[in-house]
Amino acid sequence: ESNSGGVFNWSARTLGTAHWERTLWKKLEVGDIVLLRESEQVPADIVVLSTSEPDGLCYLETKNLDGETNLKPRRALRATRGLRGEEDVERARFVLDSEGPSANLYAYSGVLRYQEGTNGKEKAEPVGPNELLLRGTTLRNTGWVVGLVLYTGADTKIMLNGGATPSKRSKIERETNFNVVMNFIVLVLMCLG
Repeated sequence: ESNSGGVFNWSARTLGTAHWERTLWKKLEVGDIVLLRESEQVPADIVVLSTSEPDGLCYLETKNLDGETNLKPRRALRATRGLRGEEDVERARFVLDSEGPSANLYAYSGVLRYQEGTNGKEKAEPVGPNELLLRGTTLRNTGWVVGLVLYTGADTKIMLNGGATPSKRSKIERETNFNVVMNFIVLVLMCLG
């Protein structure tokens, strides 16, 4: 897919300074481009730009999110599937318009905007939940994935869904426990009296 256009500006000069660097999850920022390898946990909510598979598919294990162990397929955006290495990252030119963070694990809406390299025409591609890797999931059966960091930290869907665990005790149970304690105290006082 070398000269087929998409998000790549093939006439742009590359500095050759881009390189993959290991970093901590807490240092990731929105807009960073990351490389994930098989069996690694996804460190943030990430849009899939390209994968090691020719059809642009990758597979996720989501048991940390929903308890399911079956693999879920995700696909790379059509315009960015040709992204393979550091030099391609330097040549890529696009903007992702995204909705704000939301707690719904199964909904997302965004648009990838770019100028096609061959004719400069403005193009757009929709981005939905099938192109999204959520924090806490694990990459399986896929050699690598290159992705764009969408949400980090407290804005990720897993963190928005976390919170105080609701009490499993009902209001009646709490009142009954109080009454049992009061009856016990009254009986002790009656026995002493």
